[in-house]
This record gives sequence, C-alpha cells and structure tokens, in this order.
Amino acid sequence: MFGEIVNQKIVLNNEGSMITNIWNELPQRFSNIELIENVITPNHLHCIIAIVGVPLVGTLKTVGDSPKRAGTRPAPTRLGDIVGAFKSITTNRYIQGVKRHGWTPFPGKLWQRNYYEHIME
Repeated sequence: MFGEIVNQKIVLNNEGSMITNIWNELPQRFSNIELIENVITPNHLHCIIAIVGVPLVGTLKTVGDSPKRAGTRPAPTRLGDIVGAFKSITTNRYIQGVKRHGWTPFPGKLWQRNYYEHIME
C-alpha cells in the first residue's frame, strides 16, 4: 500500500510519501517529541520517537491542588496520544487520496487496532 521493494530498497508511492510527510509533521503537533527514525515498508511502519522531558512513570501528574481545575495540567504527551493522532491523520488523508487521486482503497482499516511498543533508555 505504501510502495514496493526495488533492488532491496523501498520505493514509496504517493501513499507512502504522505505517510512520511505526516510523520515529519508530528513535532508541530507534539512539541516535546523528537523523531529519531522511521522505516516504511510496503505495508507497515517502524519508528522511534523520543518524548523529551517526560518521566517514564507518572506522565499525567497534576499541577495545583485539584485535578478537575481547567488549565492546571500540562497537555499530556503519551505515546498513545501520538500514535492515535498519527493513525487518525494518515487514515483521513489516505481516504482523501482514494477519493481525489484514485489511490487503492484499503480493506477494513488502514492501521491495526493497537501498536507494539518498547521503551528504550
């Protein structure tokens, strides 16, 4: 769906280029992430993201005396938020590409329901 292997290298199609572009735009949405690496294959993506300044435990700690007060918590940046935004944006853009440019429709869902993660220190 995202390209093909030619001489042992991925050659991205328009859909794969869109995936790369959305990946590269993620720091504009999440200011405390660093994109370390990504590898797009013909049908999935591997990536490494660094979440800067967030401890591995307790990322949703509240600031102030009440967790219910508006504006007292910093915007949470959890890996699930990042992956969810990426999947949502890319799925919507892919659907637009199907409608506008005749991209091959995907059966069911573009991405699997969950994701696999490994914490690297």
